[in-house]
Amino acid sequence: MLSNRRCWELLTAFLIFPTVSAAAQAAKSTIKGIVVGGQNGQTIPGAVLELTGSDRKVLSDSIGRFAFEKLLPGTYHIRAIAIGFDPINTAVELGERETIELEVQFGSSLQDRVILPELRVRAPRDTSMEYSADWLRRSQGGNGRYLNRKMIEQMNAFTFADLLRHTAGVRVDCRMTCSIQMARNVRQCIPVYFIDGIPADAVMGTMTPPNDIEGVEIYSGPSETPPELESYEARCGVIVIWTRRGKLNRAPPNP
Repeated sequence: MLSNRRCWELLTAFLIFPTVSAAAQAAKSTIKGIVVGGQNGQTIPGAVLELTGSDRKVLSDSIGRFAFEKLLPGTYHIRAIAIGFDPINTAVELGERETIELEVQFGSSLQDRVILPELRVRAPRDTSMEYSADWLRRSQGGNGRYLNRKMIEQMNAFTFADLLRHTAGVRVDCRMTCSIQMARNVRQCIPVYFIDGIPADAVMGTMTPPNDIEGVEIYSGPSETPPELESYEARCGVIVIWTRRGKLNRAPPNP
């Protein structure tokens, strides 16, 4: 036989569970729609829509759509906010298991729009980009020779060959056309060139004007060359040129 306490637990469960289930079934109504505005009625992404009096809040997606799901029947007040427009408030009467579609339309006239003041942002120079990081890591290793923008300006060189002419470990031969080689290597052993991190032809490297250069890395041979720049051709040395017009456009720090 069941005890009085056990009978009471079963009776309570029988009375409560249908009530919870009914509430869960009722919370299947939906409010969804699209946010538009402006003179041409274009969709507005990133608008904030909230059910006032609750913590329910959503953002319109990339094409202006939004949705509040799993709602109970009742009256809902929706507040919509978008940058450049006055806020909008609207009320919706929602039935059981009902889906209502709305078009939230912000004002299209200049009088209805909020014109934000001009905003100017100043930030310190970012030296965390790949170029500065590579330069700093390699220069701290001390295996090669490094020229930064300040050193290049002090040399006042007219050509790239003039820039490297007085650099230790480099031999410059300008009998007919200028050839740059490493002093340790035999003649006609041409170093590998990189411009802004991309392999380049030696002619292109030697024709780069000093005024266009932010920094230069020079490695005489395999014992100095960093692993990421190594190749069979790199046995004759490696010259890395960072230009002022490169995609990262970051001046190297002093080595």
